[in-house]
This record gives sequence, C-alpha cells and structure tokens, in this order.
Amino acid sequence: MALLSGPLYYRFLVTQEPLTHDYVDRVLHALFTGMGPRPETATPDRRT
Repeated sequence: MALLSGPLYYRFLVTQEPLTHDYVDRVLHALFTGMGPRPETATPDRRT
C-alpha cells in the first residue's frame, strides 16, 4: 500500500502538484511492473 500511496501523497501534499490521470497511470504502471514476474536469468551449471 505504501508503494501506491507514497508517490500520491508526496505529489499532492509536498509539491502541491495536481494528481493528473497521466501521473496516476504512470504510478500504477510502475507498481504493476514491479509486482509482475521477474524475467528468467541464466543460472550457472552447478555440479557437485
């Protein structure tokens, strides 16, 4: 919840800029991208 409310409160209360639809869309896009699956990375072959 803090990941969503932090940027909105900061913009509205600290900088006193308006909460536009574009800004909220960008915040949500960043939130959902961060919550999505991570891309697979190559792991080294572990032989024991």
